[in-house]
Amino acid sequence: MKKITMTLCAVICAICAISAQNQATGEFLNLFTEDVQPKAISENGEWACGASLIDQYFTNAVKWNLTTGETIYLQDDEKAQSDAYCISNDGTLVGGAYLNEPAYNLNGKWIALKSPFLALEGGNAVGEVVSITIKDGDTICLGWYYTQTEAVLARWKNGTPDDDFSDYEYTNSYHTKTRINENQSKFHQLKGVSNDGSCILVTLDGIYVPSAGSQNYITTFVQNGDKVQIIDREFDERYEATSFVNNAILSSNGKWVCGDIMAFGKANTDAPAQTYIAFLYDVEKDTLITFEALPSGKMTSATAVDNYGNVYFRSVNGSDPLCKPYIYKNKEYTELENCLLAYSGISAEAIDAIITDETAGTDEDDLGHIWAVSAEGNTILGAGGATKGNIWCAKLSCSPYNVDPIVAIEDVTYNNLAAYYANGMITLSGNAEKIDVYSITGAKVLTSAIENATIKADLNNGIYIVKIYNGNNIATSKIIVK
Repeated sequence: MKKITMTLCAVICAICAISAQNQATGEFLNLFTEDVQPKAISENGEWACGASLIDQYFTNAVKWNLTTGETIYLQDDEKAQSDAYCISNDGTLVGGAYLNEPAYNLNGKWIALKSPFLALEGGNAVGEVVSITIKDGDTICLGWYYTQTEAVLARWKNGTPDDDFSDYEYTNSYHTKTRINENQSKFHQLKGVSNDGSCILVTLDGIYVPSAGSQNYITTFVQNGDKVQIIDREFDERYEATSFVNNAILSSNGKWVCGDIMAFGKANTDAPAQTYIAFLYDVEKDTLITFEALPSGKMTSATAVDNYGNVYFRSVNGSDPLCKPYIYKNKEYTELENCLLAYSGISAEAIDAIITDETAGTDEDDLGHIWAVSAEGNTILGAGGATKGNIWCAKLSCSPYNVDPIVAIEDVTYNNLAAYYANGMITLSGNAEKIDVYSITGAKVLTSAIENATIKADLNNGIYIVKIYNGNNIATSKIIVK
């Protein structure tokens, strides 16, 4: 009797956990846009932007309304190349590049931003706008400009170079301090800006990849007001000092940086010769946290971070993979798909619709790659294919870090009682007398006495819990209908 009571308690706890998720709701949008790559999401999660590939050489900027799912192209001319890297909360302002020069788009019209250094350097220049905001009625753009000899950081106010903003004096001293080869071009690429503009993320000499033993380090640092902090790469004595931050993303509040370290293993150690290691950098504490590889052995790539330091990952296996996205919760990796399925309103069928030529017939996940998350982490932008147009957006009532994933619902068995689902039928094992079927929200959707081992079940796509009765004994099984 004690065993039966404990089993019943376990079942009740499982159902209560499911019912608690009833408040977690979500919407899964398929933003299919032919040959497009997403780049960024607005801080409030209402808009996104990216670029569509016209041919081998040209791209055109595009934005999405994440409330309606509408795709809006931003080109003035089909052959005028443009790109988009940031977007305002109301969607009216898009920052990026037009004809390879820094520019912003206001209500569909591109406004090019000239460099104050261009007249001195001569020739054409390229660059991009990384951050765009409206402050006290002024349109403020931050970005970088490359003049073939040196790239510099710049700020524009209402389309005019801001004389109060000059290239950061720290860059030259940090070239020397980090022993970067002074004979190489000093490439200062702006990677991110906080929403209040006080914190920036910069990469120096980002166009050069150092070989083992080279003195030409790639340096990534955060400047928070007057304080400059290098993101330390020497995190493990098994790796060479030439290990460098390969990719970095700044949270919108400027408190966190996530990304990947390209690490070169030292000889006579157990470290691989070359690997990617995902990291999270705490700007306020000036500390670096690294993440282990997946249990499968695949490397992980940190691709987005919200204002709370919650990191989103994808697995890395090969030159340009489209593998499963993950979150890191309770000191272990959890597949994002299992979290999304815990939201009422998101079905396995909607997620499966993102399948692509790259992922079909493989063990890769349909969700593919996470490109960006909103400040609160409740809107996620991703792509199931690199250039196939399978763009998706998950709009959620709360962050996936606040929802128990489906995999946390464990089966409770008793004397081999179990349920399986296939082709519209529930098949039972063991001596079952009756079953009740509950949706993930805790609603009972089916009850049936057992006359044989197979029961017809007309169920919508989703996750269900089957309670199986044998006298006073109860078991539960989780089934997935796809």
